[in-house]
Amino acid sequence: MVARESNVLIRVSEKEKSILVSKARKAGVSVSEFIRATSIYSDDSQIQIIDVQPLRDFLFELTKQGTNLNQFMKFLNTYGVERLSVRQAQKVLDDEKNLFERGKNMLIGVHKELERHNIYLRKE
Repeated sequence: MVARESNVLIRVSEKEKSILVSKARKAGVSVSEFIRATSIYSDDSQIQIIDVQPLRDFLFELTKQGTNLNQFMKFLNTYGVERLSVRQAQKVLDDEKNLFERGKNMLIGVHKELERHNIYLRKE
């Protein structure tokens, strides 16, 4: 047996720790052995990085549009639909529809990219 004299300290969340413990138990080894086997001795050590900045930007835009839609509804409730032309109302609703369509397409693209790399989202 190889003498192990060095330590590596990593910080994980409770959830991540329970996942490691579960995977190690399933493999029939200790957590340390599992981590060594998967990080040092495994040939499959590629890390897939997904840039989530476009999703963050979209979420920011969605929040702003939510505020705008709220103001639009308040205007309609306060002054009535008579004070607004159909064209103005249609433009506001079309902008919202376009934003949601863009978000939907973005999420479909992320989903396809994850599947392409055999990464699947799990519902909690």
